[in-house]
Amino acid sequence: MKPIWELYFSVLRYPQLVLQDLMNRPNKLVLGFKFLSIPIGFYTLMSLLLVTSGEIPDVFTSVLKMSTLKYFPLSILMFLTGLMLAWLAAYFALHQLASCLKPQAGFETGLLLLAFSISTAMYVALIHDLPVSLWVAMGNFNVMQDSITGGAVSVQAIVVWCFEGLYHLAFFVLFPLSVKCIYQLNTERCIGIGFISVVVFKVVYLACTSV
Repeated sequence: MKPIWELYFSVLRYPQLVLQDLMNRPNKLVLGFKFLSIPIGFYTLMSLLLVTSGEIPDVFTSVLKMSTLKYFPLSILMFLTGLMLAWLAAYFALHQLASCLKPQAGFETGLLLLAFSISTAMYVALIHDLPVSLWVAMGNFNVMQDSITGGAVSVQAIVVWCFEGLYHLAFFVLFPLSVKCIYQLNTERCIGIGFISVVVFKVVYLACTSV
């Protein structure tokens, strides 16, 4: 079996084969948590970089009167809560919809495949977000913000849009493929169930992490 880090490269070329490989692995829940721990670790580092730079959302300073030191643990707690709840909610939606068409036992496989899908999507986003957080921590927040929100389309804005698109694309490709691997439904149903599951994930995640 391939090591975890190699799966992130293999999924770019053979997504369905990678998901099928994961289905045959032992300790699926433990492996699922390992996959989610990767973005958790990196986004914790991102939050720390933003705190050190003093650049935190205005609502925390102007409305909640919160210092940067208090913001850091709260942001991590919101991220962890949102990610875990969204993961479980997306699986529940996927399982309930797919089971109506073809009952399938074993919740661990579904949770594992969704955990890998979520981790992969966030990994794509981290390729951009982590260097940007480091750039902000070095005192370049205004330069970065102006390049994205300015009137002219900049290289920075195009890069942000590309990675944002790849982030969402990963969800809409891997979630339906997960349904396909587990339930063996036809393509149209897999796409429909996967799409609904992605929407559930994003709604729950944003509800927990947005202020």
